[in-house]
Amino acid sequence: MSLRSVRLAPHLGIRFPALTLALALLTSCSTEQESPPPLQPPVSGAEIARIRGSDADQKLLFDARETAIARCMSARGWPYQPTPWRPRRDNPAQDPRSGDDIALHRTAGYGFSTGAQEPPASPNDSYANSLTAERRELYSQALFGTPQHRLDATLPNGEVTFIYTDGCSAQAEKQLYGDLKTWLIADTVVINLRIEVDNRVTADRRLTAATQSWSSCMAHRGYHYDTPGAARTHIGQAYEHAAPSAKGEERRTELAQALADAECDKQVGRARLFRSLDEEYRDQVARERNSQITSYRELISRALIVARPTGSHP
Repeated sequence: MSLRSVRLAPHLGIRFPALTLALALLTSCSTEQESPPPLQPPVSGAEIARIRGSDADQKLLFDARETAIARCMSARGWPYQPTPWRPRRDNPAQDPRSGDDIALHRTAGYGFSTGAQEPPASPNDSYANSLTAERRELYSQALFGTPQHRLDATLPNGEVTFIYTDGCSAQAEKQLYGDLKTWLIADTVVINLRIEVDNRVTADRRLTAATQSWSSCMAHRGYHYDTPGAARTHIGQAYEHAAPSAKGEERRTELAQALADAECDKQVGRARLFRSLDEEYRDQVARERNSQITSYRELISRALIVARPTGSHP
């Protein structure tokens, strides 16, 4: 079983049977509060990619939250080893905005061999797996909480996200961000901003037309896919089912197809259109989600005050 990091889109789920831990969030442990954070100006579409702050701030909050969880678990009689922070790095070869970068796809393909490595196994996983089923359930309850203490929050799209407030994970977030319900909504919205923009771009009829042209171009080259996503998925599945001795051949197949993909993309202007629509829908999403984004920025500012050692400065 794995204590894996998730805050699902559009749901936040605490999966007890799989012992999944919402570690995608930032963290803290101090309870001291100073002056209230300043009011935040409205965010622009161009700022969405930077809304979660610098690597230094993200690491500070993540580390502090992990420390708070460990202290909470220790007080309940359970061991917990703080997980090291790992910065998220997007793979440009898997970004549709880079779909027409021929040089990139000629050397990186679809990015399957250059993607981010899986994080190392957590010692908390090993400990949980060493327990009996009964004690593993008790460990899970201490860490994630229990259904009797479920807090629901309705997102702007009508979906309901939730968290169990009596778990050490939730207690650490409360210590950092204060109002759990406001934080739950704001954080879930911000985590999904990129997905929301991409979904709107993909559904745009202008991109649909460009995708059809791309598909026709690919078919003339012997590749039959309706979308670039389907093309990437096919290659990914081939890697999953290939024998170790066939990995080299699969790599050559990936590079050849990815190059054709990029050349067709450039020919029909799909990625260029994607980038243009991306700017348009980023601005739209930023306006529509301004309330939750503002709450997120204010709560992050509060958490940074809580997390920083007394007397330190940004």
